[in-house]
Amino acid sequence: MFPSDDAQQQPNISSITSTGIISKDYLIKNRFINTTNSLSTERNLLYLYKKNQNFPLKYPYRLTGEYFRHKKSSLLHNKKPNVSILMMFPDIDRFIPNLQSLLIVYEYIVQRYNISTWLNVNIHYLDSNCSISLAPHNLVQIMLKTIPDVVFGPFCDLAVAPVARLLHYRNIPLVTMGAVSNEFTIHRHSMYSSIFRFGYRTDELGLLMLKLLQYYKWSFIKFLYEDNPKPWHECQVLLRPISHAFATNQIRSDNRKITSHDAQDNYTSIFVDFISNNASVSMWCVSPKTFRSAILTAQQFGFINGEYVFIYLDTVLTQENTDEKSLAVRQPWFDPNETDDEINQNAKRAFEAVLFLRQRLYTSDRFRQFAQEVYAYAKENNKSKYLIHETIGTDETNFYDAVVTYFKALKSHYSSSNLTENNAEYYVPLDAIAFKAHICNRTIEGVNKNITINALCDRIDIGYAVYDMDPDTGEFESVVAYPAEPFSTENKNLQWINESRTIYFIDKNTTAIPHTPRCGFNNIKCPKKNLPIWGWVIVSLSSIIVLLLLVGIILYRRAKFEAELKAMQWLLKWEELSSRIVLNGVTPSFNKLSTSQKRASISSHRSSDCSDVGSGHSRQLFTKTAVYKSSIVALKRFYKVKLEITRHLQLEVKAMQDIQHDHIARFVGICLDPKHQYIITEYCPKGSLQDILENEEIKLDSLFKHSIMHDIVKGMQHLHNSNIQSHGNLKSSNCVVDSRFVCKVTDFGLPTLRSNPNKISPNHVKDYAYYKSIEHSMIDSPDEIYLLFLPGKLWTAPELLNDPNPRAAGTQKGDVYSFGVILQEIELRNGPFYIRDREMDPAEIIEGVKSGGNVRPSIEPGACNPEIALLMKRCWSEAPADRPDFTDIRQVMRRINK
Repeated sequence: MFPSDDAQQQPNISSITSTGIISKDYLIKNRFINTTNSLSTERNLLYLYKKNQNFPLKYPYRLTGEYFRHKKSSLLHNKKPNVSILMMFPDIDRFIPNLQSLLIVYEYIVQRYNISTWLNVNIHYLDSNCSISLAPHNLVQIMLKTIPDVVFGPFCDLAVAPVARLLHYRNIPLVTMGAVSNEFTIHRHSMYSSIFRFGYRTDELGLLMLKLLQYYKWSFIKFLYEDNPKPWHECQVLLRPISHAFATNQIRSDNRKITSHDAQDNYTSIFVDFISNNASVSMWCVSPKTFRSAILTAQQFGFINGEYVFIYLDTVLTQENTDEKSLAVRQPWFDPNETDDEINQNAKRAFEAVLFLRQRLYTSDRFRQFAQEVYAYAKENNKSKYLIHETIGTDETNFYDAVVTYFKALKSHYSSSNLTENNAEYYVPLDAIAFKAHICNRTIEGVNKNITINALCDRIDIGYAVYDMDPDTGEFESVVAYPAEPFSTENKNLQWINESRTIYFIDKNTTAIPHTPRCGFNNIKCPKKNLPIWGWVIVSLSSIIVLLLLVGIILYRRAKFEAELKAMQWLLKWEELSSRIVLNGVTPSFNKLSTSQKRASISSHRSSDCSDVGSGHSRQLFTKTAVYKSSIVALKRFYKVKLEITRHLQLEVKAMQDIQHDHIARFVGICLDPKHQYIITEYCPKGSLQDILENEEIKLDSLFKHSIMHDIVKGMQHLHNSNIQSHGNLKSSNCVVDSRFVCKVTDFGLPTLRSNPNKISPNHVKDYAYYKSIEHSMIDSPDEIYLLFLPGKLWTAPELLNDPNPRAAGTQKGDVYSFGVILQEIELRNGPFYIRDREMDPAEIIEGVKSGGNVRPSIEPGACNPEIALLMKRCWSEAPADRPDFTDIRQVMRRINK
């Protein structure tokens, strides 16, 4: 229950004359009007207000018995009075605060103070939209239906001004956390008499900036502002009183509006043409993102040198910026979305030249307890989602103080201003004049500390501070403050929060930045001197020496490269290898495999370096291997009747030797013996990815699946960035797993030695002689050719299927398509190109893909991560340009694996 003032003598409604006029003495006695009001007696009288009556607006104070009866509510017999409250705040998430977050605070107040036990509240909501036209329009519409007793909001000056002028003539209190402009102070009595400000004010900002510039003896400053419709930027409104304070104290200033063109040239013209001319101090009223980008540009142009300071006006705070522990407050230079840590470190260095001007953040134990209680209330009522970053902002806190102050005044007013008629009591509405009598020139308890309200009914206890970065920690901390002193706006001085801490400019330098740089603006005081002849001689000789060194390095590297090509250390003899076949721990002869085993190997859809024999569910996996220098290596057979070691082949081999990566199978060498033609690579004992996916005994959780995907992506990204450029035959059987379950990409490169997997057309399927001509030794019939050829094309992109002369190495976008098919294999484990509820053989699938239809693998709903499902669809897009590259895919995988 709120405390109330001592009850005064209850006025009697019979004091109202038959004409509906109350005497001026009666009004003064009962605090309905101010004794100092200079208006005539007639204009001080409160006249009869009739519903739907258009009365002259020049008489601002109107009230009589009929108005009392219209608004009356009996206080006897446990009946409660009524009050009508209108909330005018934007109901859009991009505005902070918005209606939803403030309603949580209001509901918390009603519950905490048991408002419903003594008052009936009729609350109405109205979207101000921070609009100069929409806000008054909506207000008029609602006032045609009901007259509110009080209006809370808006907070944008453009919306406050017209609303305040309307309520001024109705004598209805307007309680706002906005109205920051000093225009509301200058024209308070003429147009804004019913306004009550509970937020910060720009005239205080002007005084703080004035004191700061005077302290460091800076006599010229440049303003830069962003004409942005977002709520945090009414920059012209904010800068007007600051400019006024400077102009009256011999501090010169200039200003410039930042446009979209400035953003396009990375703010270059701002520093080259505006700041560098005649100012070492600049003040910025822009978005945090714009400011960070501009400061990084300033660093590039050499402005972070200890001779320039950048002051950032950060007064219209978002909820994220009102918590002293939040990253945006402590480290505004840090961008969590920046992938390059070096850029963040550069920003940290640049922000040493930055000062932040902010409203002092609430830090008391009372505030922290309040914030916790409000958040707990919101969470309990399933409304915590409306509190951004799970915290209570400065505006929400000021709104709480404003509402509580109003309810306290209302309770006190009811206990002292009731009217009596026919033995029944009626309350007198708390209009703007009466509200002033209850709160002006007073100190009231608030959330963070006691609230001080001056004679204009403005809250003046909100202080401001300058925040500076500690170079050691990279965190901004309040250094100097401009405290708001009760009932005084004169003789305020800067207050150093920590006597041992002053403002650091660059490298903890506490010496004030001079008004003019050492070399003047544009280096006018440091002209470039002409270089003497001996200087030119040294420069010329140095240039010649450097040029000769570069030529020598180039020639040396070229000679070394040619020597490596001629050495042909990659060429291995069959005698150096100890051949064997690994077969579940056994090494049978490759030539003794039965025809049925060969046929089973073909139907397995595998490439020749990892095939299976047998039938049914007990398939055996085999890989042709050998021992080379005490290490097991994998052998990949190729068939060339006549092969010459040309320079082109040597360059292909050099590219294979140069590629070294944890997720690419290492190239060992080549054996060119006529009967033993093999490409020799690193051996991975766990077999291919396809083997693992088809082995039902191996259980794969989502974490392991994503790890395999990421391994393939990293290997392919490195492959695409190498001289090899593309794989051309990417599929699950060409992804092998080593003993540590690391997945590696294999079977790529050396197009001279390999047959072109993309060049065989369906017309060749029946051409048995064609396949025998390329010496597929395990092929005995055209049926086996059909089984061998078509399944391997399930990973091939449609543009390669339709190209009569595709590149042997494929394309990078074709590899991305193949990776999309592998993704589906890993997630569903139903084999390559699984299509739900449709029985299609490989020939039908390939024809469907070639025809440009929508034939694609199925994605089972809920079977995989939604981001993975979306990535699959992007990878197998019909148009190659619509597919991502592996750099983009890796970023997606990083996000999924977090």
